[in-house]
Amino acid sequence: MQQQTNTYPNQQVDPKSKGYDWILSYVKAAWGDSRGYVPNNMLNFGQSKMNEIREYALGRQSTTKYKKMLLADEQTDKSWLNIDWTPPSFLTKFREIAISKLVQRRYDIQAFAVDPLAKSEEDAYFNEMKVKIMMREALKKAGGEELADSPVLAPAPGEPQDMEQLEMEQQFGYKHVMSMEAEQAVSLAFYQNKFDDKRKRTIENLFDFGMGGYTQWIDENGHVKLREINPENMVLSYCAKSDFSDLVHWGEVREMYIGDLAPYFTADQMNQMVTSVAGRFGNPSNFMYGTDYSKYWNRFKILVLDFEFLS
Repeated sequence: MQQQTNTYPNQQVDPKSKGYDWILSYVKAAWGDSRGYVPNNMLNFGQSKMNEIREYALGRQSTTKYKKMLLADEQTDKSWLNIDWTPPSFLTKFREIAISKLVQRRYDIQAFAVDPLAKSEEDAYFNEMKVKIMMREALKKAGGEELADSPVLAPAPGEPQDMEQLEMEQQFGYKHVMSMEAEQAVSLAFYQNKFDDKRKRTIENLFDFGMGGYTQWIDENGHVKLREINPENMVLSYCAKSDFSDLVHWGEVREMYIGDLAPYFTADQMNQMVTSVAGRFGNPSNFMYGTDYSKYWNRFKILVLDFEFLS
């Protein structure tokens, strides 16, 4: 059978010439490849196979192919109706155990300041502590116990008491204020994005399909956003390496409300998109314009390819 090939635009052109039409032709070619038969294991084309894998993992696979096909003279034989075709769920139990063990392997956020300014501040902090300890020890040897315990030389709460404690804090205990703020910022981003839930779903994808991951972006308010990737909706260039380090383009098909696309398209384009999906993919069949037709855009969903490529 002759295979369909998709022509990509010429890469050896001036980057300034790679405008909207060039990008659109590239994305269309990549989408065509993901729906084709070469290679046979293209992810997006294998959606049905991945769904079958998930069904087996959850113990919900179809048993139709195992059922007896009755011949014409066997139509009166009803004994096969007494067979319990419910799939045994032993695999599901081990899947839950494995996923639970992976979820329990927690992470620890550690940030370290390595810029010259932070290093100089760290050196100044330890030098100040070192001078105070040396002065206290010198005064105690000279008999100046009262001066050694004065508020100027007395260690503040949390400060090292002697040189041994100072050395231990230098190696294990000190955290620059920028490092602590960075750790708190990462923890806050994880909390705002409900990362624990997304991590569990990613672990399930890793267990079922051997692939999982996240994508992140900055929203219009300057906040860090993060979501897990659905491997069943991935569009990838052909990779020979198991770590995907030779990827040329990658993307994910996402279901979005048409109203969310309003900042990027004209009203006529929005209405054209609504018309193309009306009555399909679970969308309503009618589109009532009325006087303010924009309020009907969020009644419809459309598939959007979130795509990136190297050029």
